[in-house]
Amino acid sequence: MNDWRLVIGKLNEIVKETSTATSQGEKAGLFASARILLSDLDAFVVGEVGGDTYAREKIGEAKWHIGAALDFDIDNGHPAEQHRAWAYGALNSLQSTLNKVPTDD
Repeated sequence: MNDWRLVIGKLNEIVKETSTATSQGEKAGLFASARILLSDLDAFVVGEVGGDTYAREKIGEAKWHIGAALDFDIDNGHPAEQHRAWAYGALNSLQSTLNKVPTDD
């Protein structure tokens, strides 16, 4: 991963797509893509940001909410729309946290 900002942007696009995905294949593709990108972000946070626990918590939240919106994780009785809102919130908090990290660019 070369740019965490690009990755968060793509994750936001995936969250948006969860509202229109209807087939199991579409949902699986979105879920797999999100999981890979979130894994890359987690590795970045561990390796480049000193393992910031708040950032890692937000990554975990985004993973859960995207999964729940796509029927790949428990939804705790909440609709997909609510999980999408929570996923956006987790990604926004993650972006705000990473924006505070000094970079070499």
